[in-house]
Amino acid sequence: MNDLIKSSPSWAKGIFLIAITLGAGFVAFKIYKKVQDNKLKAGAKQEGDSVNSDLNKLPKATLSPAQLDGYANQLQVALNGYGSDENAIYKVFVNVKNDADVLSLIKSYGIRTIQPPTGTGFFSNKFEGTLSQAFAEELDPEEITALNMILAQKGIKYR
Repeated sequence: MNDLIKSSPSWAKGIFLIAITLGAGFVAFKIYKKVQDNKLKAGAKQEGDSVNSDLNKLPKATLSPAQLDGYANQLQVALNGYGSDENAIYKVFVNVKNDADVLSLIKSYGIRTIQPPTGTGFFSNKFEGTLSQAFAEELDPEEITALNMILAQKGIKYR
């Protein structure tokens, strides 16, 4: 193999070097993504345990399981693709009435996958996480502040 490289023209050596560099970069990127995904999953499990613990301490949610599932689905659709539909997200949170509703919605959402926009390229990956992780990934600080204001106006402490 070494003789083959030495006897190759300089342009072939350059292409070989570029191929090795790109391959190493791709492997490094995949390893980085795997580590990040593992961190997100650990955080999601911890968040889920906390939600369940807090939910047991609160009065019953005012929203039915069917409503919560529907709202969770609406949130996933609002977060999918290019950009997020902030108005659809705000409309869901206008319907929650108390802390138990918010925690039940978080529990109903669980861990879901947010698909990247189509045609975004080879290095664009889907996002998988809890509702709060999805908001942190998809919403900018002003949008999160607006969402928190909706909750604060109702006396809901979960943000």
